[in-house]
Amino acid sequence: YGVALLVFILSFLLYLSLISKGPVTVDCLNLAVQVKQTLGSHHLNYLFGFGYPLMVVLGVILTMMGELVGFTDHVLILNFIAVIFGALSVVMFYLLVDKLFDTTTSLIASLILMLNPIFVDVSTYGISHTPTLFFLLLGLFSVIRLHQKPNTLRLILSISCFGLMGAARLQDFILLSPFIGTVFILGFT
Repeated sequence: YGVALLVFILSFLLYLSLISKGPVTVDCLNLAVQVKQTLGSHHLNYLFGFGYPLMVVLGVILTMMGELVGFTDHVLILNFIAVIFGALSVVMFYLLVDKLFDTTTSLIASLILMLNPIFVDVSTYGISHTPTLFFLLLGLFSVIRLHQKPNTLRLILSISCFGLMGAARLQDFILLSPFIGTVFILGFT
């Protein structure tokens, strides 16, 4: 797991150095407004599009933690969430590819993902793509482990990961549901 830690540190530092200073997209701005409204009303409000409640909840939690030290910039907090989950997604991708292939392949693949300009973009401004990808990869990794050695805890972890993926971006969960169901039934044989 030393290589995985190194991959995390490199990707985290890269994304943190490129973090957006403001709301780059309408989605990011809307999520920041939702975080502010949720902090004021103490309940989730109507969410833009199909709904991204996990991002709002994470934004509220980090904003509350930030208020303890005097930091309340909702947009920067959402951008930071994307940075964290972007780096964690690269690590989960490394671990998943390592489980399916070998260490060299997983290192090369994770470096390509880490440096991919599109992935760098979504990892530096506050939208829900990186948490979605992280929970998808963690869920797939859990399913592989479930098929290797079945037990209830791994099943619960897998289902929970896909549920969190749906809480991050419901439309992606719906789109990938046939694939996720097939993976649960057949595994990666």
